[in-house]
Amino acid sequence: MQVQDDVEERIGLLAPAGSARELDDPIELTSRASSIDIPGYLARMSRTYTDPDVLDIILATNMISVGVDIDRLGLMAVMGQPQSTSEYIQSSSRVGRQHPGLVVIIYNGARSRDRSHYESFIPYHSALYRQVESTSVTPFSPRSRDRGLHAVLIALARHTIDALHENDDAVNVLQHTDQVEALRDLILDRVTAIAPSEVEPTRAELDAFIGTWIRRAGAERNLLYSDYKHPDQGLLIEAAQDTQDLPDVFPTLWSLRDVDRTSNLYLMRS
Repeated sequence: MQVQDDVEERIGLLAPAGSARELDDPIELTSRASSIDIPGYLARMSRTYTDPDVLDIILATNMISVGVDIDRLGLMAVMGQPQSTSEYIQSSSRVGRQHPGLVVIIYNGARSRDRSHYESFIPYHSALYRQVESTSVTPFSPRSRDRGLHAVLIALARHTIDALHENDDAVNVLQHTDQVEALRDLILDRVTAIAPSEVEPTRAELDAFIGTWIRRAGAERNLLYSDYKHPDQGLLIEAAQDTQDLPDVFPTLWSLRDVDRTSNLYLMRS
C-alpha cells in the first residue's frame, strides 16, 4: 500500500506536471510466491527500462538474499535492521553487483534494536564482517561429514594433482593413491586442530571413500567423476537424484547452502 500510495504521490510531487511515471503492480519475492512463478520473475528482473515488460518495484522478504544475481538491480530499501548480520550482508549485496548501487536502511524509531543500529551506524558498517554471527554447524560432525567430506577430498585432488583434474581422470587414482592419501592426512591434520574427538571417525570415512574410489577405478576403465545421463558410470551424483540402486555412487552437493532433495508435505485432518 505504501508503494502504490505514498511512493506514487511523492513521485507526482517531484516530477514536472504530466511527466510522473506510473508504477506497475510490484511482484513479490516472498513465501507467498509460487515456485513456478519465480523463474519468470527473475527473467523479468533482468529486463531494462526500455522493455515494455520491465519491472519497476520488487517487494521481497529475506528470500531475496540467496540466488538473485541480477546485475541490473541498483537500489534497495531495507525496512528495519535484519535479525542477523549475515542476513543483512546477503540481502544488501543483491544490488550493485556490476554497477554502483545504493542501499537505504529505513529504521523504526519505536524499535530499540533499530535505534541501537542507527546510533552505531558508522562503527558497525566499518567492521561489518566482524559482526557476522558464528555458525551453529559443528565442524566435522557426522552430518557435516555426510554432506561434504568426500567432496572436499575430491576438490583437493582435482585442484592439486594434474592427472586427476578432468572429469574423465577419476580412473587415474590407481596411479596416484599415495598423493590422494597425503591429501587425506592433510584433512585429518585440520580435524585434529579443530575437533580431535572426530579424527578417527573422519579417518574411517575417508578411507572407505578412497577404497571405493580405487576399487571402482580398477573395475571400470571409463570411470568419470560424474555423468548426469549415466550416473552409474560416475563416482559422484547430484544430491537431489535417486541413489537407491547406486550403492557405490556418492551424493554430492553443489553448495552447502543447498538441501539434499525436496519432500512433499501433506496435512492430514482427523
